[in-house]
Amino acid sequence: MYDFMKLTERDQEILTWIARHSFVTAKQIETAFGVSRQISYRILRKLKEYEYVKNELVMRTLGLFYATEDGIEVAGIDMTPLQRVNNLAEIRHELMINDLEVTLMLEAKRQGQDFKWVTSREIKRRKYKNAERIEGSNLVKGQKDDLPDAYWLQNGNTAAIEVELTRKDKKRIQEKFKTYDAELAANRIQAVFYYTDKQTIKNLLESQRGVMEHKSRLIIRDFPKVGE
Repeated sequence: MYDFMKLTERDQEILTWIARHSFVTAKQIETAFGVSRQISYRILRKLKEYEYVKNELVMRTLGLFYATEDGIEVAGIDMTPLQRVNNLAEIRHELMINDLEVTLMLEAKRQGQDFKWVTSREIKRRKYKNAERIEGSNLVKGQKDDLPDAYWLQNGNTAAIEVELTRKDKKRIQEKFKTYDAELAANRIQAVFYYTDKQTIKNLLESQRGVMEHKSRLIIRDFPKVGE
C-alpha cells in the first residue's frame, strides 16, 4: 500500500543503464542523460539509499557506481552483479568504453537516428550464461575472453567495437583480425571499429590489416574527446 521506494521514469532509466555496465561515473550519467551534477547525485543518492547501487572510491577522487543484485532485479535485466572492481588499467578501459558509448549515442541522437549499444557485460552474459564461472570473478573456466568491447547497432547494421589502449603483440592482433574477418564474411557483423588514444598503437593496427580479406571494413580511429 505504501511505496516508499518509488522510482521515477528517469530514475529507472538511469538504474537500468548502470546495471548494463560494469560501473559508471556520475559525470557519464550527467552527459548521457543531459542532467546537472546536482540532479545526478540526487538520483544516485536515492538509488544508494534503496540499496540498488553501490559505489567505490578509486584513487581517492574517482567514484564508481555499480548495480547491486536488487538493483539489477528492479532494472529487469538478465545480468549477474559485479563481483569486484578491477585494477586501474581495467577501470580506465571500462570507463573509456563508456565514454565512447556516450559520445556515439549523443551523435546519433543529434542526427535523429535509431541505435543500440550492447555492452561487454551483455555480450559475455549471452555467450557464457550457463557456463561454470571462476569463483570470486566474472571469468569463465576454460574460456579465453576474446569478445569485442561492445556492439553498435545502427541502420540495420552491426559493428564490433574495440577500444585498444595497450600495445599487443602482432600475432595476437592478427588472430583477432582473422576472427573478425570470418564474422564479416559470414555477415554476422558489417564493420569493425578500433579506437585508440595512442598513435603507435594506431600504426601497429594499420600495419596488420593485410591479414584480412575484408580489410576495407576495418576502421581504425583516434579516440574522440568526450563531448566532441
